[in-house]
Amino acid sequence: MRRQLLLRSRASNRQVCQGCQRATNRMLSHQIFQTLKDFEEALADVEETTITKYIVYKKEQVFGENNVQPSPGKKIYWQLKCVPYDGVPFQLVGTKIYGCHQGKDRCTRQKEKYHAQKEKQALEDHVFNARRHLVQNTKKMDCPAQITVSQVMKFPGFKIAENSKAKRRELSAALKAVVAADPSTVEVVMEYHTCFTPESDHQNHPTVGEVAELREPMDSRVEQQIVKLTLAGARKLSEIRRQLFNFVNDELFRGEQPPPRTRRRFYPTDKDIRNILSRTKEGIRESKNDQVNLQLLTPRWLVDDCKIKYRPSQLQEDGTVTKLLFCYQTAWQRRLLHLYGQQMCLLDATYRTCRYSVPLFFLCVRTNVCYAVVGLFVTQSETTADVKEALQVFKEWNPDWSPSHFMVDFSEVEIGALEEEFQGSKVLLCDFHREKAWVEWCRKKDHGVSHAQDSLLPLLRSIAAASTPEEFSTRLCNLQEAKVWKDNEKVRAWFSNKWLPEAKRWVHVFRDEDLKVAIYTNNGVERQNETLKHSHLEGYKNCSLSEMLTVLVTDFLPRTYRKYIELNVKYSSFYRRYNENMPKFLKDRPRSVADHVMSRLTEAQFYEANDVVAKGNGMFHVKSQSHPCTQHHINFGESIIMPSCTCKDWAKHKLPCKHFCAVFNHVHEWGWEKLASNYRDNPLFSLDNACLGQTSCERDDSGRSDITDHTYTPVSVEMQSPCNALPERKRPRKVKQRRECASLLREITDLTYHLQDEDYLKTLTDQMTEILEDVKLHTPHDQSLPLTFTPKKRKKEMANLPVKTVPQKHPFTKRVGCFAEAMRLNFRVSMNVEGVEKGPDVSTKK
Repeated sequence: MRRQLLLRSRASNRQVCQGCQRATNRMLSHQIFQTLKDFEEALADVEETTITKYIVYKKEQVFGENNVQPSPGKKIYWQLKCVPYDGVPFQLVGTKIYGCHQGKDRCTRQKEKYHAQKEKQALEDHVFNARRHLVQNTKKMDCPAQITVSQVMKFPGFKIAENSKAKRRELSAALKAVVAADPSTVEVVMEYHTCFTPESDHQNHPTVGEVAELREPMDSRVEQQIVKLTLAGARKLSEIRRQLFNFVNDELFRGEQPPPRTRRRFYPTDKDIRNILSRTKEGIRESKNDQVNLQLLTPRWLVDDCKIKYRPSQLQEDGTVTKLLFCYQTAWQRRLLHLYGQQMCLLDATYRTCRYSVPLFFLCVRTNVCYAVVGLFVTQSETTADVKEALQVFKEWNPDWSPSHFMVDFSEVEIGALEEEFQGSKVLLCDFHREKAWVEWCRKKDHGVSHAQDSLLPLLRSIAAASTPEEFSTRLCNLQEAKVWKDNEKVRAWFSNKWLPEAKRWVHVFRDEDLKVAIYTNNGVERQNETLKHSHLEGYKNCSLSEMLTVLVTDFLPRTYRKYIELNVKYSSFYRRYNENMPKFLKDRPRSVADHVMSRLTEAQFYEANDVVAKGNGMFHVKSQSHPCTQHHINFGESIIMPSCTCKDWAKHKLPCKHFCAVFNHVHEWGWEKLASNYRDNPLFSLDNACLGQTSCERDDSGRSDITDHTYTPVSVEMQSPCNALPERKRPRKVKQRRECASLLREITDLTYHLQDEDYLKTLTDQMTEILEDVKLHTPHDQSLPLTFTPKKRKKEMANLPVKTVPQKHPFTKRVGCFAEAMRLNFRVSMNVEGVEKGPDVSTKK
């Protein structure tokens, strides 16, 4: 019995000693702060040093206020748990309690209520929300560590020297009497007292090592830097990580040893960065409804005589839906359209620029130095009526705009809208898209000509390159007499119904009659689309319509105009002095024009004076160098007659060829100034004086200081070594049904070319209209705007495959045309040099 009592006494003494030691540690860590900001900075230092994080458990309402007056009704204190005795009385203003972020879960009831509500919704009909089962459903570990901060008002004028109960009672009564009489006469000092808990108070979770470093929350300064980068336009995770690394090393820890990369506080994870990106983007939106947000943004863009027409898609009272329409054009775009858009304009649509299934149309012109977007519009659907309505808006904004030619790809919607709105203009087809459509059609096995495309494509290309009507008729007969034409009915139906009726749009002889500029493709628009997607919208995957248009208005278009100004200024004699050997008429010209004519002048030096024969009235005959028995006919033109030459170089570039340059060299009175005025004064051949009048200080305020032009090129992967078999792809049934529907639609499209009954065509149109409306009702929408479907990638299935080195891409893999085919056959061909007889060595002199 005596032994048990002795053991209990020792245990009790040990507990008392431990409690005293813990209290001593707390008292040693007791600190006093004059302001709340000083305390918060000290708390941040403690969190950073101990790899912990404290959150607010409880806070009194008056805590943190500095204009609190002493009150006679409040109790006078001399000592508290976190406020040691120093002989000065004080009143308690308020307290704030912090706890470890892995402490007790204080939202258990709310979570249980939320889960019960979700379970109830899951039992209802037609509910397809994804349900997740969280294996680790909370980070709370019931850690007891807490920090209490007390805000006190001290009265140093009533300090006592003797710590006795009677003295404290006497001074407390005197202090209350003075406060009751006039509180403003009492000297008050505001202080914040706290006791920081040691690391040993943290339980159930580690506070050292990589586990603790990965668990700690992000530093507020790092989070603010991510928000700053997001507002500046950063969207790529790699770019933000690189900027954060420099920020931590160069600013937070300048001249010090930086923290390890495992510390999540300073090096957040990709998920943390994405969450901040999402919160920041949602915070800058004016409304959750994207169309309302765009309507609020539109007035901010109406600066410097900018034109905007915006009509949101809304459901009317009568059940009809007004379609979305957004048109945008700045003052500089209207000026460039008036300057360069009277001869040729290019129209093209690009898709998948935002999460809505709406096309974005670019109206472009070829300027003297580059291609430029002079107007853009977004329609809810790609129909002739919608495109025509947008073109009417641009026609109202530009009354003097009357182009003679338009160039598009083979889009019946765009062709129909342009011909209805601009009846006096010719609509031409792009050579590149025509060639690409031919190659893709011939390569499909269902058409039965994949084995004979080497014989079919040259025949088609010869028809497109016909320079006279006689050549066109002859080459068309050659195609119809070919074996591939006679043996394949699909070839005859495809070419006769789709391409031959539109021959005036793609055969060179029909479209070169009055064309003043050599534009045969709309690749300039395609380049604008690629630049937009891969340089400006990179990182804006599934962005909203307002975000995409914000990038266009504030970044893409200003950079385009800056590039136009920069090239005009750089090509002028004010920027750099021209070479003395440069002819005077080529100075202050666009670089492409100057380089072309200079190369032809070099070639023309081989001509002699008797090779040029004058025929009068600006007409000359110049002997051909490749065929000396033939001559090329040159006409300098008149006021309304275009200059011309019968060589292929002129037909391709519409710029002075070597035959013109031979006349320049040997007939001095006939030079550049003798060319027809309507050709010589073409703005494509001169620099823009409006740009040359600007100084370096006069720049576009909305432009950026840097110009980037990065284009993403997909790489074809060819496995050179055996690898594991690809995982079997599980095709859902809806994918098969979707392909069957698309196949039926293509077959219906092909058969409509053979229909002749007008009554049946009208009935079929009504039926197809009803089907189209029904399909629109079943497609996913967001606030009456259709959403774009993006198939998910097979990341999990492909993760187990071995990583293979990607071979170097063939530079002509995805090119089309004769030159591309020749290069695919002859580029880097392996040759066997064994057995080749070595020639005599002529390097040494005898």
